[in-house]
Amino acid sequence: MPYLVFSTQGVLGRGTTRQVKKHHVKQRLQFLGNPLDSRLIFGSMQRKKYAKKPGVLDDFLELYTENARILVEEGFEYDGQQWKVAYIGSLGDWAWHHKSGHLSRSFYCCVKQVGRRIPTTGICHLCPAGMAGYPWEQMALQAEHADADAIVPEA
Repeated sequence: MPYLVFSTQGVLGRGTTRQVKKHHVKQRLQFLGNPLDSRLIFGSMQRKKYAKKPGVLDDFLELYTENARILVEEGFEYDGQQWKVAYIGSLGDWAWHHKSGHLSRSFYCCVKQVGRRIPTTGICHLCPAGMAGYPWEQMALQAEHADADAIVPEA
């Protein structure tokens, strides 16, 4: 039974097995200790619960976004000091980014059978790969889509 588990992880923590001796580069990245010490679960739900109701996932992500916005803009107080959080990036497979970001271009939008010619919105948000005349399967440096300008999809 597939679950969506949505969590946040801090970058700084207990350090690594190889500690840096120079004080100005001692970042103590999070590689030691139990991962549960640094991964904060925001929420989880069964796939079958949110797959049938598309608005449920969007509401879930909006709630997370609002909480993250407060931590970034207002911060929190700890031990008499005000702290703010910096957002660095999102982790997830392309399917997750496509679904959560409502992306109009992805692998899901491309023709996957040789010889079929159905107009598609393309696979890439940076170039026209996957659109008519630009086969996305070309991986060479001189691929037809390599030098083409990105085409903004219509809303």
